[in-house]
Amino acid sequence: MKINETENAVFDDAGTLHIDGASYLPDSDYEWFFSIDKDDLPKLYAELSKDEVSDEDLPDRFIKILIERKVDAGRLKDICEFKKIKHGFSCWW
Repeated sequence: MKINETENAVFDDAGTLHIDGASYLPDSDYEWFFSIDKDDLPKLYAELSKDEVSDEDLPDRFIKILIERKVDAGRLKDICEFKKIKHGFSCWW
C-alpha cells in the first residue's frame, strides 16, 4: 500500500513490515528498504503513539499513523537506531 509519495509498505506472511521507497532525480537515483519484525513493531509503535493497541489491530494502526503523521522510512530508521530497536535498512545509489 502507498504510504506517501515515494514509499510503499507491505506486511509479509510472517508479519514483518517492509517499506520500500525510491527517488528518481535527473542527477541521482536511489532506492531504500526498511524492515522490522512483528515482534519489534510494538516498540516502534510505542515511540510514535502512546496508544495501546492489540496485536491484531497493530498493523492497520501502524500504517494509519505513518500516513497521518507523514512518517517516512528515514524517520523510522532514526527512531530505531536511537531507541536500539532491531530493524533492517539498506539504500542503493
